[in-house]
Amino acid sequence: MQSRRGVGLLLVTLLALASARAEAQVWLYPEPTPIPGGMLDLDIGSDGDVFAIGAASGPGSNNTIYTWIHGGWSVFPGILARRVAVDGRGRPWVLTNTDQVWRYDGASFVRVWGAAATAIDIGPSPTGDAVFIIRTSGQVARWNGSTFVDVPGGGGVEITVDHQGEPWIVNGIGHVWERVGTTWTYRGGITGRDIDVGADGSVYLLQGPGGSNGTIYRHNGGSSWTNIGGYGVRVAVSPTGTPAVINSLKEVWSGFARRLHGDASCGSGERDCNVCAFDVRGQFRAMFQYGKRTNVEMQWTFSWFTTYAPSNRTPNDAFEDGTWFPSGDHVQGFVRTGSIQKPYAGSYSDNTLGSVFVLERYAPYPRLRNIITSLGGEGHPSGAHALGHYVGVNESDVVRIRDIDAPATTASWTDSSGEIRTSGGGFGLARLGPSEYLVASTNPGGGQSGARSTHFWRYSGALNTSGAMTHLGGNDHRLLPGGSYNTNENLSLITECETGQLYAIHTSGDADIYGDGFWRVARVEQATNGFPVLRTLEIYAEGQNMENCHLRAAATAYAQDNGEIETYCHGYDARNDSWSSTDAIAFRRRPADYSASCLTSCGGAAPSGACWCDALCAGYGDCCSDKAAFCPE
Repeated sequence: MQSRRGVGLLLVTLLALASARAEAQVWLYPEPTPIPGGMLDLDIGSDGDVFAIGAASGPGSNNTIYTWIHGGWSVFPGILARRVAVDGRGRPWVLTNTDQVWRYDGASFVRVWGAAATAIDIGPSPTGDAVFIIRTSGQVARWNGSTFVDVPGGGGVEITVDHQGEPWIVNGIGHVWERVGTTWTYRGGITGRDIDVGADGSVYLLQGPGGSNGTIYRHNGGSSWTNIGGYGVRVAVSPTGTPAVINSLKEVWSGFARRLHGDASCGSGERDCNVCAFDVRGQFRAMFQYGKRTNVEMQWTFSWFTTYAPSNRTPNDAFEDGTWFPSGDHVQGFVRTGSIQKPYAGSYSDNTLGSVFVLERYAPYPRLRNIITSLGGEGHPSGAHALGHYVGVNESDVVRIRDIDAPATTASWTDSSGEIRTSGGGFGLARLGPSEYLVASTNPGGGQSGARSTHFWRYSGALNTSGAMTHLGGNDHRLLPGGSYNTNENLSLITECETGQLYAIHTSGDADIYGDGFWRVARVEQATNGFPVLRTLEIYAEGQNMENCHLRAAATAYAQDNGEIETYCHGYDARNDSWSSTDAIAFRRRPADYSASCLTSCGGAAPSGACWCDALCAGYGDCCSDKAAFCPE
């Protein structure tokens, strides 16, 4: 059985293709093919899932279905096909060499009776996936949930579906037509052989018709097209608007890539790595959309005037909070580490000289073990992120990496691009492979208004050694309606087990003592310029309070050894306020309860947005009670 798939390569050589205009330039990369025969067809779903058909003896032949996972192609068993289209939940629809239509229902392929087709495509629409085919007669038809219904006036040889769920076609003489409402509109000026539209509305065409490679063109609106360079016989477009093509040699060249895959092979207890989490999106749906979570109120303790190594500072010095909120003195980041003996850490801002603190295991509550003074006079260390036994923060435009088992040791990672910028916006770390790490930083932070942006860097070398990072790029976040929802403060990076995809979990909220907060789930994807960007997937609202759970102050997500995600949120140190007058600071641990959810079906390998209920997974308790609610068709 297969899970949801991503696409990517870790290290690639860039090939810059010629372009008519600089702003139209697209970067394409060679992707490996799984068999010597190469690829026959390719599609990218609106949620980023990538499927391909291996080439056999010719265009009319059936062959194996493949999907992209962990930087390579994997067989998707169940049927042989010659064309493929992918819906918004990562499920393929295929055509056979006898023009039969089959669709994957989450457990197996089922035939769609009464339909014979030569082309198929699927796009998002306001009411769900819009599935269109071109019948063997050339007629365009749309799936209504049980059968295909003819669309008046439409006829062609190739079809695609745009981000509004409307079809575009290429007819027998290569003319391009778009359906707008009930009218077909000619998008002339060029003839084509294949066409595809991304979920962002980007339209790409391969010039034709003909049996050889066609030049790649991008639609500018109306009847205007731009030659972007490059050639192919099949084209597919990613949700971020980047094309991938199969050329006449059946090679796959792609500008779309989740090339930065997290290391999903990390075992429990590894010093420089976190274990992966299964079905990241599904777990957050279970925690927030369906209410399956448990709130556990906890504290950590300390003595205000005891000196703590290695900086020999007291909490009264390091956590001093002499004014009533709002204050610059607060817990800035709070994280779960991979250490059993030192399970928690965080960063603290005290306006003049910030710090990193480490908590040790102690009954009944964890207690303070170390206070590590920020370097460079930094009073506001940005966020915090734990990677195994290491904790990283952003201080004075430099990333500091600290070994919690040797807290006096600090490595410094520098950035020549200037994008790292100290802020309260959030900081994340992930291991990509041996001695390869990803850094993410969100800025600006604090009380600044406007959109946040998240940028990425790669660091090559031992985690605990100093060196220079390579800036990879980034993007602004999608704004939310109203006030503080325009901010994204804390950040966690999580690697998904099934796919190796990297997810960024942001939290933020109102700056008041009480108010609204939110969790933002995004995925690392590829922009048209080849840089990694974040694409928002879901946002979950949640109340917050100053006593023990302030999402704007400090919150994190962490994958436990079994792949289940638990979340933590921390309040401010408001020592002079009535709820924090003792030597204890409260936080909230929230493990989710998946006991009645089909999220863990098939041994935790169920794909995002789908449940399996078949003999292969019966031993893992599939067909669970919330299947209808959790995995609606």
